[in-house]
Amino acid sequence: MKRIPRLCYWLPIAALGTCARVAAMNFEVTSATPSQADFRLVARDMTAALDYKAIEPAAASGIIAGADAFASYAPTRDSGAWQRLTGQDVHGIEVGGLRAHAELPLDFDVGGFVGGVLDSRAHVYGGNVRYAVLEGSTVTPAVAVRGSFTAAAGLQDLSYRSYGTDVSVSKGFPFVAPYAGFGVVVSRVKADSRYGLDNENAVQAKGFAGLRLSLGPLESAFEYERLGANSVYNLRFGVSI
Repeated sequence: MKRIPRLCYWLPIAALGTCARVAAMNFEVTSATPSQADFRLVARDMTAALDYKAIEPAAASGIIAGADAFASYAPTRDSGAWQRLTGQDVHGIEVGGLRAHAELPLDFDVGGFVGGVLDSRAHVYGGNVRYAVLEGSTVTPAVAVRGSFTAAAGLQDLSYRSYGTDVSVSKGFPFVAPYAGFGVVVSRVKADSRYGLDNENAVQAKGFAGLRLSLGPLESAFEYERLGANSVYNLRFGVSI
């Protein structure tokens, strides 16, 4: 089947079902003697791709509610591990979906997301709570702390869950807000018991840096993330009220 242009992949999750081609990527263990080392590498790649993405400055949103579409790309560290474990030549994992967020009293805001792993039947979802420690001003930066949760469904032989916390800082300028942050991600990737693989539980450091561009209610953000030894590239486009 002819491959549909990748630009289609960045549309909201409601369109992903028509944009993605026939499900090609799967999370099925095909090796007769699966290796724990290969499973560990695959689990790290999955965590990098599926974990919650910040893609926003530390400053309190100052809005009632907002929504946006997001996309991320996580190159795999060792495509050979995927080949040996699942029989697939996987060089990267692409995720796209929708996010929504709302302001709460006392400098808190909450958000959630739903998304899909492109070219697969896997879905990912999660949420976060963020607190603005410092609101920031014309001379001082904003600082925020966040807690997040992520899980996935439709992974066939595997299951995934993670929790994260991070601290971020940003400085707002007209139309532009650079930001950066660091945190910790605790993840668990589990294989079906018939494969005899131990759960891959990991605690990994995460760092990220990005830039938000805004024009009235419209905004976009571009972000580079490093989770453990994996790189991830994130972007979003949204509207706020």
